[in-house]
Amino acid sequence: MNNNFFFSFTCLLVLIAGCSNITDPEKLESEVFVAPWAEGEWEIQNDKGEKITITIYPDGSVLGSDSSIGSWFFVEQYLYLTWMDGWVDMIKKQDNHFEKFGYEPGTSTDSKATNQSEAIKIKKK
Repeated sequence: MNNNFFFSFTCLLVLIAGCSNITDPEKLESEVFVAPWAEGEWEIQNDKGEKITITIYPDGSVLGSDSSIGSWFFVEQYLYLTWMDGWVDMIKKQDNHFEKFGYEPGTSTDSKATNQSEAIKIKKK
């Protein structure tokens, strides 16, 4: 079931990206689109407080140094990372740094985050 969801979700993202006419994604706030500034390597903490490196690729995929696999998209100033194990992370710029909010499977992103840590951009793609 998770593989079917991931495949369907990825197809939806590709369809949206292919059908959209986005010329300056930084100025749009309510559209789903990729964010070039997000691509590259980031350091975050997982739900156990362990530091991991995630790599965000331009094709919408994301890989973690802990072997986690997921996809990403950008909506209303949040970078959403959806993982194969059901977790969802959101990264948002807060003043002069980025913050990561983690949500365990089955938890709404409208609720309080299960965990939270700083997200540090360590390498651009």
